Amino acid sequence: MGGFRDREGRARERWVPGADLPPGKGEREVVKVFLGLGSNLGDRLGFLRGGLRALVRGGLTIEVVSSVVETPAVGYEDQPAFLNLVTVGGWSREPGDLLGLIASVEAEAGRTRSFRNAPRRLDVDVIFYGCLILRRPGLRVPHPRWKDRSFVARPLQQVAPELVDPETGLTVDEVCRYWPQGPETLREVLSMAEFSWEGP
Repeated sequence: MGGFRDREGRARERWVPGADLPPGKGEREVVKVFLGLGSNLGDRLGFLRGGLRALVRGGLTIEVVSSVVETPAVGYEDQPAFLNLVTVGGWSREPGDLLGLIASVEAEAGRTRSFRNAPRRLDVDVIFYGCLILRRPGLRVPHPRWKDRSFVARPLQQVAPELVDPETGLTVDEVCRYWPQGPETLREVLSMAEFSWEGP
């Protein structure tokens, strides 16, 4: 699996977030994955921190975590505001294994799926999986709505502005500048420097 290419199909010469890492001797290839985490019930920051720690225990190597932002809910709006962040990590197993880990991390946080867009303690979405375009049962990447959601696109812009969307050929920075996004109300709760998630 190669690294990202620009909109003309040329290989990028310098590393940008999203490029694949070369495998070591006897090791599986490590792919850059971009995940969005959200919570709007209970100890929202606690669930975000716990989710990140659980992902690491499950084999994800976290490279960077964005700031934490707060937005009103979308879809079903009669519920508390969400805290959201984006993390970039390395993954050396199959995409299906990552989905399994995410399901277990959400379950560990006590997420229930009563109806679409219901309130939840923890929601974890795969935004990008390397430079792949995947269409599998339960997994579609790039995430089909990342460009429309300010609470995904803006934190993603913070950690990977030059990342190229393989579907549109646009960089994250270009999407944030030109693509209509909602909700418009977005407040930074904790900066990257202020948000600490590592711990017991």
